[in-house]
Amino acid sequence: AILMGLGATCFMLSAGEPLVDLLLKRGAFTVENAQSVASTMKASVWMILPLFLIGPLDQVFQVEKKIGFMVRRTVMGMFANAILGSLFLFVFKWGVIGVALATSMSYWIMLLSGLHGLESLSYRIAWLRHVKWSCWIVVCLAPFYLIFPNLFSYGASNIFSLFVCFLGVGATLLTAGMFYLGEERGLVRQTIKRVLPKVVKIN
Repeated sequence: AILMGLGATCFMLSAGEPLVDLLLKRGAFTVENAQSVASTMKASVWMILPLFLIGPLDQVFQVEKKIGFMVRRTVMGMFANAILGSLFLFVFKWGVIGVALATSMSYWIMLLSGLHGLESLSYRIAWLRHVKWSCWIVVCLAPFYLIFPNLFSYGASNIFSLFVCFLGVGATLLTAGMFYLGEERGLVRQTIKRVLPKVVKIN
């Protein structure tokens, strides 16, 4: 979940503008509109990692029959979203970007409360291991994120830019997983061995 969540975040940050141009830039949709939507998207992508992680946490709470905790956590996230959204919109005057940022922060609040809930159920969370794994992925993705915007400054098509970004992020994630000096490398390799025969069979 951490690997795919950070990869999806990097993809959306890198390819946000070409994606918006491809999907929305037509008719009365101007360049300024595209830039505004792309900026709002960059404030929203920070909720991707919590979205990837909240699902597995919910499965644990369902098994433990802690549905009430899931409801309280969701309500807390909604209140946080409303409070932060109002603060960013009416006090700081950040507009839709502030609303998007408030939504991202509310998902992080729900994630952190879920992790705290796991610990209250006597589950052990390997914080250091997860932080090291996350840092490794970020370090591997950083060069691609910094280089990608300069690759197509000459005006390549949006479809080609998205295709290259998808392949670049995918290859980076695969390399990061295969060469990581930790337990996660084994998990990545096991997943590839399990998924690859199915893909080949379908093709």
